[in-house]
Amino acid sequence: MQSELQKKEPKVLIYTVVDEKYRNYVELFLKSCEISFPEYDVQIRFGGPWEPSESRVIPNQYIDLPNNKATYATLRFCTKPEGYEKYDYVYITDIDMVLIRDSMLLHEKHLRAMELRGLIEYENTAYPIGIHGYRMPGVHFVTRDYWDKTEEQRGYQFERLKDANSARYREYDECTLYRIVHDSGLKITNKGHEEWRWHGVHLGRYLKRDGRFPVKKLHSAIERKNLVSFYTTEMLWKAAWNITEQDPDMRSILTRIAQLVGK
Repeated sequence: MQSELQKKEPKVLIYTVVDEKYRNYVELFLKSCEISFPEYDVQIRFGGPWEPSESRVIPNQYIDLPNNKATYATLRFCTKPEGYEKYDYVYITDIDMVLIRDSMLLHEKHLRAMELRGLIEYENTAYPIGIHGYRMPGVHFVTRDYWDKTEEQRGYQFERLKDANSARYREYDECTLYRIVHDSGLKITNKGHEEWRWHGVHLGRYLKRDGRFPVKKLHSAIERKNLVSFYTTEMLWKAAWNITEQDPDMRSILTRIAQLVGK
């Protein structure tokens, strides 16, 4: 018979940091977490006021730092969630994600990948990015052991953000995550990004840039499945369309997704 400890379900937190620019995405992100992973907690550190009060959103975070793309793209990697010690696992992700449930729970997939790669403190991979060295994708899964082992490097990179500017954006963000892991002496595997790690739809991929859509066709069964799930889950699709009045980019994104799934 399994012991009570073995039967206990792990506590998992989904965590991100976001500024005013992405305010409109917060409700959609929270809704997708509610629908897809109701057993997980969610915490968003928000760089501005938030009304009405919402237990999952911590307002007025890091407002003394430079408010630019480099800062808020990087903060989620340099900071700890409030009450982090309560959680067995934390999944750090982007705000422009719509999370979709799969047959295997999010944390179970990452633990399986960690076992296959011999990783202990976290699950992620690295790959080169030109003159800036290496990067790690911005969806980052960590265990309890991660926080103490990266404390010094996360603090160092947080201090660097006081001088961050958007012109040097690529020196920060996912390159900073790589430096934190590497300089903390943790094992690194160079497998490259795998799409399952998003656990859903990364909306920014479908935004028209410079007059064209970066995603011209669906590249995998995972991508199609997640897009179809998003499109056919009425509460999620409706929540996304509710954003379009304030955010024209969301209308472009949703129109493109509908085209890709053939609707």
